Amino acid sequence: MSSLKLRAENMQFYLSRRISSPTQLIAEEVAEITVLMQMKKFAEAEAELHRAIELSDNSSLAHLYRGRVLVSLQKYGEAEKELQRVISLGGVHMQMAYRYLGALFNEIGDKPRAIESLEKYLTLLPKAKDTDEVREIIKQLRSESGNPEK
Repeated sequence: MSSLKLRAENMQFYLSRRISSPTQLIAEEVAEITVLMQMKKFAEAEAELHRAIELSDNSSLAHLYRGRVLVSLQKYGEAEKELQRVISLGGVHMQMAYRYLGALFNEIGDKPRAIESLEKYLTLLPKAKDTDEVREIIKQLRSESGNPEK
């Protein structure tokens, strides 16, 4: 058995025990869920995140990651709700929620909402590492929608 697979199985067991009290999902747990995501075990990651949210609905980090997982599972309506929940909670994860919403809307072909979300992301985080990439995506989306300039 590969060490990565064994590690993921151990983490899944650990997560089952750790997410058992009504506390916010902490960075360590998200790192473990990220391993499940990297292994493309999206259904397992979603189940863990769903459980975490049931215990602590105010964890913007859990909602953010669940939104990402739901996009991977092509459950776009649910993903949008999770990302909107992050925005309603506010805080440090709100910017990334707009980034992921932009990607979600782009994926489903809703170019105006993708542009709006990505512009909001850049407004909230003007010095993001991916600023140039996001601007290029916005430019491309505008071009594809017949509105190259704003």
